[in-house]
Amino acid sequence: MSANGRRMRQAHVVILTAITLEYQEALKVEDGAWEGSRWEEEKGPNELPVAFRNFRGKGGKPLRVVVAQAGDMGGVAAANALLPLVEAYRPRCVAMSGVCAGHPRKTNLGDVIAPERLFFHDTGKREPDGVKQDLKTYNLPDAWKVALEHFDFKTRFQNQEWWTKRPIPYEWQENWVLAMLHQGVSDPASHPDCEASCPQWEKVIELLWKSRDVERGTLTLTEKGRKRIGAVLIKHRNQLPDLSPTGTMLPFKVHVAPMGSGNQVVEDEDIWDLITESMRKTLGLEMEAAAIGAVAHAQSDKHLKALVMKGVMDFANQGRDDHFKQFAARASAECLLAFLREQLDVELIPGVDDLLIPGTKERLPEDPPPSALLNARYAVVPFHERGREKVLAELNRWSREGPPVAARLVHGEGGIGKTRLAIEWMSRLSEEWVVGFLPKDVPENWFERLWALGRRVMVVIDYAESRADLSALLMRVLRYAQQQDSGAHRPIRLLLLARSAGDWWQSLLQSDATLKQWLGTPYELTPLATQVPERELVFHEAAERFAKERGKSYRRRDNPSLTDGRFERVLYLHMAALAEVEGSEFEAHSLMDVVLDHEERFWESRARMDDVKLSFHRSLARQVVAAATLRGGFADQDTAVHTAQALFGGTLSEGSMLLLWLLHRIYQRTGAGSSTFLPPLEPDLLGEGMVLRTASPDQGEACPPPDWIDRVFPANESTGAVGIGFQLLGRASAARPDVVRPWIERLLSASLHQRALLALQAAKAVGLHTAFSVLGDALAEQLEALGNERLALKLESAGIPYQTVSLRRVAEWVDRKRLGGLGVSAQEDTLAERARRQNNLSNRLSDMGQRAEALKAAQEAVALHRILAQSNPDAFQPDLSMSLSNLGARLSDMGHREDALNAFQEAVALRRVLAQSNPDAFQPGLAHSLSNLGNGLSDMGQREEALKAAQEAVALHRILAQRNPSAFQPDLAMSLNNLCALLSDMGQRGEALKAAQEAVALYRILTQGNPDAFQPDLAMSLNNLAFMLSSLDQHGEALKAAQEAVALHRILAQRNPGAFQPDLARSINTLVAMLSGMGQREEALKAAQEAVALYRVLAQRNPDSFQPELASSINNLGINLSALDQNEEALKAAQEAVALYRVLAQRNPDAFQPGLARSINNLGDRLSELGQHETALKPYEEALDIIWPFLEQFPLAFEEQAEMMLRDLIRTRQTLHIPLSPVLYARVEKFVLLTGSD
Repeated sequence: MSANGRRMRQAHVVILTAITLEYQEALKVEDGAWEGSRWEEEKGPNELPVAFRNFRGKGGKPLRVVVAQAGDMGGVAAANALLPLVEAYRPRCVAMSGVCAGHPRKTNLGDVIAPERLFFHDTGKREPDGVKQDLKTYNLPDAWKVALEHFDFKTRFQNQEWWTKRPIPYEWQENWVLAMLHQGVSDPASHPDCEASCPQWEKVIELLWKSRDVERGTLTLTEKGRKRIGAVLIKHRNQLPDLSPTGTMLPFKVHVAPMGSGNQVVEDEDIWDLITESMRKTLGLEMEAAAIGAVAHAQSDKHLKALVMKGVMDFANQGRDDHFKQFAARASAECLLAFLREQLDVELIPGVDDLLIPGTKERLPEDPPPSALLNARYAVVPFHERGREKVLAELNRWSREGPPVAARLVHGEGGIGKTRLAIEWMSRLSEEWVVGFLPKDVPENWFERLWALGRRVMVVIDYAESRADLSALLMRVLRYAQQQDSGAHRPIRLLLLARSAGDWWQSLLQSDATLKQWLGTPYELTPLATQVPERELVFHEAAERFAKERGKSYRRRDNPSLTDGRFERVLYLHMAALAEVEGSEFEAHSLMDVVLDHEERFWESRARMDDVKLSFHRSLARQVVAAATLRGGFADQDTAVHTAQALFGGTLSEGSMLLLWLLHRIYQRTGAGSSTFLPPLEPDLLGEGMVLRTASPDQGEACPPPDWIDRVFPANESTGAVGIGFQLLGRASAARPDVVRPWIERLLSASLHQRALLALQAAKAVGLHTAFSVLGDALAEQLEALGNERLALKLESAGIPYQTVSLRRVAEWVDRKRLGGLGVSAQEDTLAERARRQNNLSNRLSDMGQRAEALKAAQEAVALHRILAQSNPDAFQPDLSMSLSNLGARLSDMGHREDALNAFQEAVALRRVLAQSNPDAFQPGLAHSLSNLGNGLSDMGQREEALKAAQEAVALHRILAQRNPSAFQPDLAMSLNNLCALLSDMGQRGEALKAAQEAVALYRILTQGNPDAFQPDLAMSLNNLAFMLSSLDQHGEALKAAQEAVALHRILAQRNPGAFQPDLARSINTLVAMLSGMGQREEALKAAQEAVALYRVLAQRNPDSFQPELASSINNLGINLSALDQNEEALKAAQEAVALYRVLAQRNPDAFQPGLARSINNLGDRLSELGQHETALKPYEEALDIIWPFLEQFPLAFEEQAEMMLRDLIRTRQTLHIPLSPVLYARVEKFVLLTGSD
């Protein structure tokens, strides 16, 4: 950092010192230093010491100070040191502090001399009778001379410790000793005042013996000494005078008088008579000061000011002592900086002070469009702090605690108030920190420039997900944070603002492990007003402000309906308030159109005012604004004209040019970005709304031609503007995929190889809406048609998040292409790479629902890893265990349960050994494999062993999640979900419910941060929660959970049927049970029919995987048909379910006999409903026979099922007047004994 920092540092003043003591004393100056700053030392351009610090200068602006040390004393050394400092730091003033000799009759030791004229006192012509002086002076500006004469240094310093501890001259220390002896004090050295009044006792007593004021070797006052002290006491009224800097005897003074510089250290008091012959008022002598004036004079093109202040350490007398030297050096530096802080004009340094966009409110245009009133940068509505106290407190804590260099993400959906929050927070920090937004295009050395400010720096990066350079920006700051000497770091904070912590964030974290650890946990900005009364308060506050800006009166009417979820976002509340002020009716769903209508009417109004009505056409203006928004703005007039010509098909007419200039006047910014000819429509949600309006076929004749998007982005363009367009279209497609997708496809098909990377980055940046955006699917289709391995490598290098929904197809295509490009080789590295990619491909295929293909890839990965592990166990056994675990999951997906269990058991065995040798590295893998093993054991009916494995997995994941929540909370949630199902199977429903609730709570948090990755898991856990709630008779809550799960799965299945139809069918099956439990029989039947239809399709494709679910759903269908008295259809369903379960139970009795028993018992119910009691008796008996061994082994799990079967059998026998058999009596008694029932 030092090299770059030195290159970029600029200073307002360079203060040179000649010796180390002067340099060290200058660095003790704290008065006026910027809050939180410190002296930062390094080597300067000449490898000599320099130190930097900011002080509060004129007008409250930062005064950047460099203190440097010359290599030696003397004018030549001073000039040699100063010249490179001036070139390197480009100061406005060169200065010097330090020590000098003062005129013995006109100055006191410790005084400071501020020379108004500098000269070399030993220049001229030497003749036999002496030297003829030939003086050249370097004069202080008159304004500074007068300012120095009026500057009240005494008042400024009177309470500062360094000033009050000014040394006492030896003369007055001697006088104190003589006075004590005169008063009869036998040993003044032991007197309590000795330390303060005679701190240099040894030196002083030696001087008194030498002067014979005290007898040598004793403390006896001589007659000479008695006379001396007697005269002093008479003169000062029988007491020693006040010797403090504020006293009258030796008052501290800053003398404004000439100072001479020479090439020699002078110890000759006669020098003063010689010097004053040539420069009468000279009060100071030293060796360097005139060189400072000479350098400033010689650098006239730089317009340097020069100022020297030096403290009097002696009088150029022979045998002088240095005990005033330290104070004199400190006093000169304190006085110099105090004066410069008030007098030196501080100018902004281009490229440094103006690098950041100020985090302050911008001036609202005189006649603002509606959109400007809603723009956070103008802050028309005062910041509403209520509801933001928590995040402000957290940001303040973060700014003051923790490591000196840190970055953090704050994310929230569009319109929630992120930018406004940042502006408010920066305004509160601006006294102590340099604050501002980092612009889009920054120079390569942006960090060095900010570091050169010499202050705490708070940088806000808005739209972080859209920054192609974000990783490079963060890595630059991270490199600084990683420097070894952490104590030398200046506080620097980077606050990232984004709509989500989705794909783009996961991709960023995947790019570098150190970066991931440094960035920490994102902070989600929650809605400002969740309750209607608070929304109403925000609404009315905004309406009053908008009315004031519009020159209207605002009267509160009945409160509008603000219950819609959109009104959680403060922007929607402000939009509603603006519509209210404009007198427009609105509903939440139509509010965007209402505001956009106002925006377009404003164009028409301004057109009439500017007399461009003949050229104005609303649809044309809309197209221009939409095009500017898609491109991120038109930087200049030429870009605007070029794009407009493409849009309108040729050279622009005079009217069209008038239209461009009209829009320019309407939207030109007053602050940052004011140079942009036509910026994008802001706030962002309005810009997206305007693009959707432009694209919508609802516009009729005003709808642009099909190739309109090609005109906005010509085929040969692949710049960042295209990336901005992709991002906006990706977000907009969440609301209207039918409208936006054709434009996305045209952009990609026109130039896939140049634009694919931009589309990928945009898809990652879309954030909250990623799971519902069509951008990833459109890209995948184009890649399938036109992509190649080279493009796959390019996309892979850019990073694709592992957990993603919208980019699953893209990720699978990349893995498949890269795998196909691997050469055929038996070398270890090639085999390892092929095995790794097969494993990844298996996971991607599984995510997409392509289970058979996923299994093949997993089998290939395991086969390759076995070969590798045989030849190199230490290197490849971890990979083999991972691929075995994945193989088990793929086998389970395909219904190969026994093979899946074998794979899970082998994976656990391998990972136990690995975890014993290296727990930190392999415990996560072991926990994951144990969770899978629990599922595999459960599928095979080995319930007790399954529960043990699941409990061990949860315990391990809890430990891991406590250490690293962001890394292991997803795994903990997953293992809790598995544990929930196994606890339920064992009849431990209360514990199962707790596990389900914890899993849902975790997944809600994870989904808020990354919906794209965790919405499928949340839907699954909600499905499990519904079952658990229902089993404990909490039917209302169970139904809500089931409905939410189905709603999420429907969205996911619409986008990717192959991946999510099984989950949708499963959640619908759950919903059937919940609706039935609430007595909503017709709705339950409809849901049951839908579930069966889905499972029939799935079972046709993959019988092993989906026949169990099909059997279960048909069983449920029969129950619901029966509930609506459709008994014949119900019987058919029951018979089909039994047939399916018999086949399943033959293959795996432990897993499917309980399901078979339920379906047979249901068959008995259906027969009984049709009056076929004799026929029903046999199914009831068979069902009880099948379930009885399970009851004896697991009473809690099968109590409810066995009791129902007993009751049904007993009731039927009674109906048929058949007495209970001894066996049945015995079973009833055994049931009571096992369960404790009555």
